[in-house]
Amino acid sequence: MKIVIAPAAFKGSLSPLQASRAMELGVRSVLPQAETILAPVADGGDGTMEAILYAQKGETHQTTVSGPLGSPVTASWAMLEDGETAVPSFDTKEQPVLYFPYAKLAYAEGYKCRSLDRA
Repeated sequence: MKIVIAPAAFKGSLSPLQASRAMELGVRSVLPQAETILAPVADGGDGTMEAILYAQKGETHQTTVSGPLGSPVTASWAMLEDGETAVPSFDTKEQPVLYFPYAKLAYAEGYKCRSLDRA
């Protein structure tokens, strides 16, 4: 029997990959002979970079950017094995909640693009 496990993130608790692995443990506990295929999915939000890196080879990098309030924060991005594809990930866990964060988010994304240029 083949079982495909393809969850999205459990917001605030598990990434898509973590959820996939937890579900795989559950399946194996009741169907030890089953072949499991992990296929974590994401919609562009939390866990997207991790899900893409699970499916493709690549490396994670970190860059210091200005956060929504102007203070330095760490942002992650990934370069896939093809050397041309970058996957941005702005980690909002470190960010304060603001009513209009998008202008500052775009500014931080610009910093990441600049660091991609140097990679």
